[in-house]
Amino acid sequence: MKGLAALLALLAAPAAAQPVDCAAQDLAPPQLSYCAEVALETARAEMDEAYRLALTRAKAHDQRLAMEQGSVPLTLEIALRDAQAAFVEYRDRACEAEAIAHGGTGAPMAGVVCAARMTMARVEDLQRYGELE
Repeated sequence: MKGLAALLALLAAPAAAQPVDCAAQDLAPPQLSYCAEVALETARAEMDEAYRLALTRAKAHDQRLAMEQGSVPLTLEIALRDAQAAFVEYRDRACEAEAIAHGGTGAPMAGVVCAARMTMARVEDLQRYGELE
């Protein structure tokens, strides 16, 4: 009886607890969804880091400009914060539309894949701000 209980407990364990090779070609839909979520979380973490660096550089840029020119009507920091908020809103709405257009049972995953793709593109944009001197 103990063996049966152990087997049932093992079968009841979440699939995500088992290692998933997201590079594999033969993933089942639940694994594909898991891998899409992992990709999105990775992209979000990279975007957050790139955004923090871009803000740091933007603040330094604004301070240099203020010292050179006095007052600055619109700072790079404010513009960057506004752009980031607009990006997040745009990404969420655009990926919602992409998921709806995809339709069916794959719609949620299509939305997640879209968000990961757009987030990684934003990382590249933010890295350009991070390169400011």
